[in-house]
Amino acid sequence: MPGNNGGANWGGAAVDGRRGKLVVVSKDLPSLLQLETDKTAPAQEVRYLSGFGFMIASDGLAAITPPWTSLTAYDLNQGTIQWSIPLGDVPELAAKGFSRTGTQYPKVGPVITAGGLVFTGTRDRKVRAFDIESGKLLWEFPVGMALEGIPAVYEVAGRQYIVFCASAQAGLTPDKQLPIHGSYIAFALPH
Repeated sequence: MPGNNGGANWGGAAVDGRRGKLVVVSKDLPSLLQLETDKTAPAQEVRYLSGFGFMIASDGLAAITPPWTSLTAYDLNQGTIQWSIPLGDVPELAAKGFSRTGTQYPKVGPVITAGGLVFTGTRDRKVRAFDIESGKLLWEFPVGMALEGIPAVYEVAGRQYIVFCASAQAGLTPDKQLPIHGSYIAFALPH
């Protein structure tokens, strides 16, 4: 959604140059901005201030229809969107049968392995792996805390590992937020 807090503004993108693909996490989160006259400015100057606020309903959800977060793959050779899917769910809604909403307030980014797997985490406390060609969910793993950041990928003795930071707040409103007991979680890819 157009605005100063929507789109792919945190977490960046992952590029697979061999396949000519770019994968990005983006969010739709409307903001309400309003210009006001700066009352502290000297009388001879005209200055303006901008207030800032998210358009959020009383339940903590964005005031637009989902999906609120998407994972999108672009074909860089064709200049087209290859696939786009909702990324994650809002746990409170998923418990009521509403899925494919995309998670709220993502601060995550994807990584792509040489084998064509796209890994990312979400605030719904899940690590996921997708096929880069189709966007099909291949694997997911629940973790104890909401995920934040871009996974780290490294190799030791010929084995590839992916590490996630599980230390984000998952609660949408202050009354649903819990103390954060953060950790790093590492996964080894098969040989």
